[in-house]
Amino acid sequence: MASLQDVAARRTDLSVEDVAWLHALVADWQLLADLSFADLVLWLPLASRAGFVAVAQMRPTTGPTAHHDDVVGTEVPRGRRPQLDRALDEQRICRERDPDWPGEVPVREETIPVVRDGRVVGVVSRHTNLAAARTPSRLELTYLRTADDLARMVAQGRFPVDEGGPRVAHAPRVGDGLVRLDEHGVVTFEDRGLARSLHDLVEIGEEIRVEHYRAVAAALNYAARQRARQTRGAAGPHVP
Repeated sequence: MASLQDVAARRTDLSVEDVAWLHALVADWQLLADLSFADLVLWLPLASRAGFVAVAQMRPTTGPTAHHDDVVGTEVPRGRRPQLDRALDEQRICRERDPDWPGEVPVREETIPVVRDGRVVGVVSRHTNLAAARTPSRLELTYLRTADDLARMVAQGRFPVDEGGPRVAHAPRVGDGLVRLDEHGVVTFEDRGLARSLHDLVEIGEEIRVEHYRAVAAALNYAARQRARQTRGAAGPHVP
């Protein structure tokens, strides 16, 4: 199977920098797939602008797949998948389409433009298997909200994050624990996987020191105090 770099070089007019951006995206997009409970497919516009070619695919570890077969290498002409066309042409996330029934289960498709330096260099299609749809828990709602935030960052050219150094060998995993902060840096959600993630901050055999915990512990304690104040305020003044 041809690599992303090979297909981009032979079938597209993307620059070396554009392809490096796409490589960085697929290095980290397991996080987006898991938070979305959805499959992801990366499509590149052909140099002729006559259609798209699928160059990468990711399945979620948090839910059922929507694609049991590999789609990498598939080509689609313009007009066959209107949401791909709109994401490329209008540079926006498209989710207007009704669910499809490609097999025995309904699948919802959304498309996310991959933007670099103000230009669309690819499109990610997000496919959610709706067969197991149910009322989501608070954790699942937080996952979905975070996934939508990441999708917007992709469409704005702000994800993947360029940290200016070599990328880690393994992308963050949702199962490692999720902490969500608001715009003020206050923790609004944390799950029980957080403790496991803290252990990943140190090497095997290294002592876990206070500084490894201090920043996260301070944020969690602050959030707990804020919630306690809100609870007391909601209860009204104490009457002896």
